[in-house]
Amino acid sequence: MELGTFGAILSFALEFEEDLSKFFAAAAEKASGQEAEVFGDLASAGNKRLKALERTRRENVTEMILEPITGFCSEDYPCETQVAANADSAALVSQAIQLEKTAVQYYTTASQKVTVPEVARILSKMAGQHAEQLEALQALVR
Repeated sequence: MELGTFGAILSFALEFEEDLSKFFAAAAEKASGQEAEVFGDLASAGNKRLKALERTRRENVTEMILEPITGFCSEDYPCETQVAANADSAALVSQAIQLEKTAVQYYTTASQKVTVPEVARILSKMAGQHAEQLEALQALVR
């Protein structure tokens, strides 16, 4: 799907964050030990970002009709959040790392594509939050 408008970018971000939050909540239930705690924390952080995105969309409705955005497609940001029935903690961490890499790429690109400075700042901040989460997940592998 072409993410050719401000509204499409925020709608995709909302779906993305919701899917990530659900994945982390499911992973927290399936994992054990430190991984379960980290996944639980990531689910909570995702829920907070979801609320921030909803507020951003609500507060910037008038900017949704600004110039079109080109060269930005949802297919470039795959979000495989299905938790496999036989997944162990290591597999879940690996899947989570890939999801966080995708999130960092998406929010970084989205922040560069939108022309509303406040929204660009919020999206850039979310890219940074996902980068921090990526580091936390990568620390579980070491």
